[in-house]
Amino acid sequence: MERVIVKYGRIDILVNNVGLAIFKPFDEHTLEDWDFTFNTNIKSAFILTRAVVPHMKHQHYGKIIFVSSTAANIGFATLSAYSATKGAMQALVRVMVSELAQYNININLLSPGSTDTPGNSVFVNDPVISERIKNNTPTKTGFMVAKDLAGPAIFLASDEAKAVHGLDLIVDNGVSVVSI
Repeated sequence: MERVIVKYGRIDILVNNVGLAIFKPFDEHTLEDWDFTFNTNIKSAFILTRAVVPHMKHQHYGKIIFVSSTAANIGFATLSAYSATKGAMQALVRVMVSELAQYNININLLSPGSTDTPGNSVFVNDPVISERIKNNTPTKTGFMVAKDLAGPAIFLASDEAKAVHGLDLIVDNGVSVVSI
């Protein structure tokens, strides 16, 4: 963090974009699975955010975006640990907003649905799963691509969102609307 401050003089934006999922039924998750998922998805974001907050408080400005998931709100089978970490992000953001908004630090969530990423390639390349995702998406477009999330992320990181605090911006082609 100090090297970033020395090189750039300040830190204005932090995007906590981490997500690891172990696909197992709840009762088959081991404690090691659970701890690994929590350490990767929420503890790492907590540690990084805790490191930038003093700098943002000092400069009285900052944008923090946590990349969550629609899995925090929808009970997807075999994603218990992953979903729990993304739900923990939602709770953490609410607390942080109540503590840090006074320092002109905006903290929000970006919650994507099924997205074509290297981590999801096994699903994207599976014709049965891809067809199921497409059929369960109201837009009938299936997996999103990273570019679909760029505009919403840029908005949350911009001064156009200066009054936006604690928003969970769901970008999922409408899946969560019809699933809830």
